[in-house]
Amino acid sequence: MVQLGYSSALTTTAIPKLQRVRQILEVSRENNVRGDLTGFLLIEGSTCFQILEGPRDNLFKRFHRIEADGRHRILKNLGSREIIARDFPAWSMGSIFRDPSHQGIFLNHGFDKKIDPLKITFAAFLALAIDLQAYELSRLT
Repeated sequence: MVQLGYSSALTTTAIPKLQRVRQILEVSRENNVRGDLTGFLLIEGSTCFQILEGPRDNLFKRFHRIEADGRHRILKNLGSREIIARDFPAWSMGSIFRDPSHQGIFLNHGFDKKIDPLKITFAAFLALAIDLQAYELSRLT
């Protein structure tokens, strides 16, 4: 199994309203279930940061589709690694829009301002994503 992270600036025409984002996420979740993929998506303004994890072939097929998707520009592969266990096993595509309730978590990871998608490392985003996931899951209980 593999885990891959990337950042992407969404094209101006791709910056969707909340309803459109929900529709995109629903389709992504369905596709990810079919491909045995799980992951995490952070949306910060017009930038998205994502981690995908699952079987190598399925994951890279999905990533290549994302690369070809005209809604993305300045797509940066943050890195990938082999994994034994998933970090986001319950999330076919967990998603978070950065908002003030998350600010403490961002500050704990050194992100007091907007994240620079060209400078963030895979390890830094993964650590942030795991903590954001834990926060969101704790709010559900």
